[in-house]
Amino acid sequence: MDIMELGAVGELIGGVAVLATLVYLALQVGQNVKQLRVDSLQAAVIGYAERIEGILGDEDRLDAFWKGLAGDANMSRTEKAKFHGIMIGNLSVFENNLNLYRAGILPKEQIVVHEYDVVSILNSPGATIWWDQVKDYFFSTSFKQHVDRTIEEIGPEIAALSDKFAQIFGDWEAIGEASKEGQS
Repeated sequence: MDIMELGAVGELIGGVAVLATLVYLALQVGQNVKQLRVDSLQAAVIGYAERIEGILGDEDRLDAFWKGLAGDANMSRTEKAKFHGIMIGNLSVFENNLNLYRAGILPKEQIVVHEYDVVSILNSPGATIWWDQVKDYFFSTSFKQHVDRTIEEIGPEIAALSDKFAQIFGDWEAIGEASKEGQS
């Protein structure tokens, strides 16, 4: 075998090695994308659970939340600030997850859960007022449009469910009072 033939064999081996490396990297990227989706979904679920736990685990926050949902005109400045913080947190988590969905990372089912949760909250008297007052200052245009469109689309369905829950559990104010009594 002369030098030219050895060079050709070397080029062939080099080409096969490059091809094998590219296949390996493609497989790794695919696995990393799958892992990113799993991690993002897990973070979304944990964030959602922590958000609920943060409200339910603190009597003052829970009281401020219920009063805010009811649109209680007698809320203290501290209660209003707590309600605002809870609402910003709730909707910021949803906006982040919506962006992850739009990027193809979270599944549609995860967003539907958030949509129903957010619309059920925003259908309450106080949260409706809050959303109208703050949405232009704290959220992106595309997110505001998505939320407003979702309220229009599924709001009546959520309102019917809220009415059904109110028949079972009482109205927002009664639920708030019951939660205070249960924690006493």
